Amino acid sequence: GMSHRYRSDSQVIQQTVQSGELGDIYFAKTKILRRRGVPIGWFTSKTYSGGGPMMDIGVHVLDLAWWMMGMPEPDKVMGKLFHKIAPYKADQSQAYVAHSRENKEAAVYDVEDLGTAYITFKNGAVLTVEAGWAVNGSQDDAVKVELFGTKGGASLEPFSLFRDMEGIPVEHHLQVPSNDLYKQEIDHFIHCVQHRTEPISDARQGAEVVKMLEAIRISSETNDVVKLWRGY
Repeated sequence: GMSHRYRSDSQVIQQTVQSGELGDIYFAKTKILRRRGVPIGWFTSKTYSGGGPMMDIGVHVLDLAWWMMGMPEPDKVMGKLFHKIAPYKADQSQAYVAHSRENKEAAVYDVEDLGTAYITFKNGAVLTVEAGWAVNGSQDDAVKVELFGTKGGASLEPFSLFRDMEGIPVEHHLQVPSNDLYKQEIDHFIHCVQHRTEPISDARQGAEVVKMLEAIRISSETNDVVKLWRGY
């Protein structure tokens, strides 16, 4: 369910990278940060959720950047999960509420409120991740991805391309028709079932992303770098 892969702007960037126009992508930065945006319900219980914002919203920026980079093989992960601010006393009327009743009456908060990671890949590329439900900083709830390549770069939120034209650095601010990413995702899934084709976000890719997320957790708990492996 890597829904942000189905955004029209995300697909333009991924196709631009695939075309070779940006050269080799050697560095990517991702973040999704909320100042005060802890969801209510099972999200804050590790028993039900498996983790905090890194698992909940960080997964989307991690997957999106990794997919745009061409899904290189992960090598090493260094991560740190912080539980410093939440839970906090604030108006939760606008918070995202889980549909299930688990963890609502006797709320448990045993996950992080901020997660960070530094991931290296076998091809030499690097990816950084920042994901938080609660930080003492500016609200930046957009899905932020920046790619840096040998010939150019790209940014999602704001949607831009960076290139040299005759030796002059040029920044292109792009616009594409917006789409309903969830409908696009469901329509694509149905098409794959009907035609027996592989989806653009398959189970093996999902397993690879979860492996990176687990490595972030283990690295934080052990205060050490985690070496990844190929295999499922």
